[in-house]
Amino acid sequence: MVDKMMNKLKQLIRLAMVSNHGADSAPITTQQIKYHGKIGNSTSWYPYGLHSVAKDGSLCLVLSPNGNSEERIHIPTSMPDRPQGKPGEVFLFHPDSGSVVKLGEDGTITITAASDLILVSPTKIELDAPTVDVLTNLAVSGDADITGTLDAAGITSSAGLIDQNGIEMSTHEHIANGTGNPTDGPQAP
Repeated sequence: MVDKMMNKLKQLIRLAMVSNHGADSAPITTQQIKYHGKIGNSTSWYPYGLHSVAKDGSLCLVLSPNGNSEERIHIPTSMPDRPQGKPGEVFLFHPDSGSVVKLGEDGTITITAASDLILVSPTKIELDAPTVDVLTNLAVSGDADITGTLDAAGITSSAGLIDQNGIEMSTHEHIANGTGNPTDGPQAP
């Protein structure tokens, strides 16, 4: 009886390799897998909201619903290419590029992109933190509205107009030891 149950379990669950990743164009992703020298089609299975196309050679766990060896779903893994972490850390990563989103055990979230990091929103991206540090160059190609205090250490330059409470700063000047209201426009020397 036990041998019969074990044989049935072996038919239901087995290890395999993805042998042909196929195209990701069908509503349900089908890949070819290889196990015990046989090649067969299998449905890729991922948790809700996650998807990938496992590359050829990826190890996978194959399940046969209802014990039918011709009905296969597989759960691929990329364990050999995984980032190394501490107990309690969670990773979303790309095995080939090295891009990683790490949820640290201390609550930090670290995004490491192998190339550009692009955030796209049709309405707004909001940063809400007591401090936002930009540790390198910052380029702003659109309008920048600052409602708080802007402290600039170093040289601040502008290729365009700077308006300070209705006064155009690139043409505003004061004469040395002169008189006049600080909000007056340009004065002749």
